[in-house]
Amino acid sequence: MDANSVQVGGTHYKSEYQHWDFAVNVGMDYLASAASKYVSRWRNKNGVEDLKKAKHYIEKLIEVSPLVLLRLQHCRPHTDYINAELIRFIRVNKLDLIEAQVCNTLALWTHTNQLRIACTGIQMLIDKTTENTLLEDSNKHADRE
Repeated sequence: MDANSVQVGGTHYKSEYQHWDFAVNVGMDYLASAASKYVSRWRNKNGVEDLKKAKHYIEKLIEVSPLVLLRLQHCRPHTDYINAELIRFIRVNKLDLIEAQVCNTLALWTHTNQLRIACTGIQMLIDKTTENTLLEDSNKHADRE
């Protein structure tokens, strides 16, 4: 039995192409990997809290980016290979456009401005989700009156 056939704590984010395989295949550093994990699973696990965690990991990655980028330059696979893996991961895990763009950035980033843009994308998801929740709540109250 391989590690992918087991998930501790349920089956809520088990997929044909699991995040840890994606992160290893594209040579992601720890912080980018953790952030992309939260972005790819937030709808199926902890919602906005996972998005906030993803943003926090990217903020830390921005702080340490010179060291991380130096290491990545020596071990990152070819861009064409990373792009192919990204397309597969995005398709199999049904990521929306913003989620896909964030994961793309985290797999290929070469400058901290790209990471800041990824943070902005995550904030957009947070704002959109929070806004939708507030609208749903207000509609529930209107239905009761």
